[in-house]
Amino acid sequence: LSINVPSQWLPDQAIDFSEPIAYTPSQTSSGLALNYDLYLSSSENGTQMQSLFSDIRWFGEFGSIDSTHSLQRTDISGSDTTNEFTRFDTTWSHLDQENALLYSAGDFISHSTSWSRPARMAGLQISKSFSVRPDIISYPLPDIIADAEVPTVAELLINGHRAGEKNIQPGPFSLNDIPFVNGAGNATLITKGASGQQIITEAAFYVSPQLLRSELMEYSVSAGFIRHDYGKKNFSYGDPGASASVRYGLFDWLTLESNTQVTPEVNVLGLGSVLGIGTLGTINLSISQSDTTEVQGNSYSVGYEYTNQSVSVGVNHQQRDSDFYDLAQLQSGGTGRFRSSTRYFGNLRLNDYGSVSLSYIDHDRNFEQTKLLNLIWSKAVKQSSIAITASHEIGQSWKAGINYTLQLGNRTAASANASYSEEEGLGGATTYRRSVPSNGGWGWNLAQRRLSNQFSQQIAEATWRGQHTQIQAGTYNGESNSLMWGQATGSLIWMENRIFTSNRLGNSFALVSSAGKPGLPVYYENQEIGVTDADGFLLIPWGSSYYPASYSIDPLNLPANIVAESTQQKHAIKPGAGLLIEFNLLQSLSAIVHLIDSEGNDLPIGSIANIQDEVERIVIGYDGLAFFTDLAATNIIDVALPGGAVCTATFHMETENDSITNIGPVPCQ
Repeated sequence: LSINVPSQWLPDQAIDFSEPIAYTPSQTSSGLALNYDLYLSSSENGTQMQSLFSDIRWFGEFGSIDSTHSLQRTDISGSDTTNEFTRFDTTWSHLDQENALLYSAGDFISHSTSWSRPARMAGLQISKSFSVRPDIISYPLPDIIADAEVPTVAELLINGHRAGEKNIQPGPFSLNDIPFVNGAGNATLITKGASGQQIITEAAFYVSPQLLRSELMEYSVSAGFIRHDYGKKNFSYGDPGASASVRYGLFDWLTLESNTQVTPEVNVLGLGSVLGIGTLGTINLSISQSDTTEVQGNSYSVGYEYTNQSVSVGVNHQQRDSDFYDLAQLQSGGTGRFRSSTRYFGNLRLNDYGSVSLSYIDHDRNFEQTKLLNLIWSKAVKQSSIAITASHEIGQSWKAGINYTLQLGNRTAASANASYSEEEGLGGATTYRRSVPSNGGWGWNLAQRRLSNQFSQQIAEATWRGQHTQIQAGTYNGESNSLMWGQATGSLIWMENRIFTSNRLGNSFALVSSAGKPGLPVYYENQEIGVTDADGFLLIPWGSSYYPASYSIDPLNLPANIVAESTQQKHAIKPGAGLLIEFNLLQSLSAIVHLIDSEGNDLPIGSIANIQDEVERIVIGYDGLAFFTDLAATNIIDVALPGGAVCTATFHMETENDSITNIGPVPCQ
């Protein structure tokens, strides 16, 4: 029976064109960590300074507790010595990654929208953000709707570049989750019809990360006390306050925003939106009102942004009444009042001719207006790059400069620049630097700067990075003073009932264990980091908080009787935490067994042997030799001979042997 129906009658197909990112829960182990930064300096005028910055973490399944501090001692020649201790932040945080929630208690910065301002507070905070779930694409992607008359292969081109292909069944279909797009672009879909003709479907699109997909919501709610004099006073908290920010995707082309701030002195309510206008870009709007016991103020903003492969342009204007107050204003004590700000920006990519960036800023603060125009042209040429800059403060002065950088190797570069300004005159600098390799080694920076006809500087710095610390030292020589300084950074970690030393830890880190085997090379994202120590550990001072990163070992140095259960693992690590990554090593007794028959002849090639009660079959090779793994002290082998006969052999092994043993001849009867 054959029935012909219109393709529109067939079921709709939704085809995901990008490879989905699997959800990998972030993990954590338990432990303590201390980041330290020790700095010493001595200047020609007799001033000496010593400072120690510390970042202490306690982490586990409960979350992480992080506290940052600094201790500074300053000795000025002819004056008293000062000692100062500063506490910056103390915060407990816990990640519920499955629900994209982050809980915090202690010191934090309130979350805000693009048109509102954050403030430092102490209290409780709960936030929902899809940034902790890389498997969820939170902004809308274009859909391409087409129809297939027969089974076909759909080939997709994005801006003229092939993005991939998918098998399509007859009927209507839509392509979702088009990969690697941002801004304006064009998608071309190529399929074949019933008669073999090529069918081309084109669709223009605009993708903006500022928008949220329909029905998705992000929010942050903070409540506690406003913090004052951060970095100056350790425990300076003022009035109670609360702040809430919400973003909701009403449609794929419209995202609504709100911001609310409440204190005994001021209440703020703000509403905003991000509007996608087809393929022409996005418009953002907001309006806010503040109420105090005495005055009422307003604030509004409007902006536009457009980007494609060649051009990016935008404008943003924000205006506040002199009577507008918010948490940030209360935190600063009412100083530094901002009234209005307008920013125009544009970028033009010229392909072989580099790129040009232009910006204009008009800023009014404390009734002091600043108007600044900036222009930058840059271009990369093989192993070098050049940039020309110019800026002009309207009604004041202008300056211009040119910079040329030449790469002399993977980590070495030299650069020279010249500049001129109406205030400082002609200046210039030359620099020769070598970056420090991530797995350890030397780096340096040598610079000569001339800021005016009378003022020059010389700088020399050297850096050594080892597996356990990084040490820097340098000297600065200016016209009026010279300075020598030294710095040591690193970390101490308590995990697995022992102390580890390492370079400064990132937001997340990993401790790799090779089951006690020393000297085993360890790789992070296919880059060798080092080898395991005498106890079989290597600490990697960085890791991926939300994306699964690759950790692997090289088993070539293992004894012949040791087999790695796996040589590569992928893990995501919770922020502020460390994770123990264990590579289990199994002892496997191996032997080359020489098997003979009852008359002393080698068993024929092609005979099949297997250890009793085991599934794996071993083919006997030349001279009656067979290679067996996973052996025991006593082994019974059944052998199926080519003629159909079966014989049995028994042999014994020493279990302490760490190499491949040659056994035999062993009779098979």
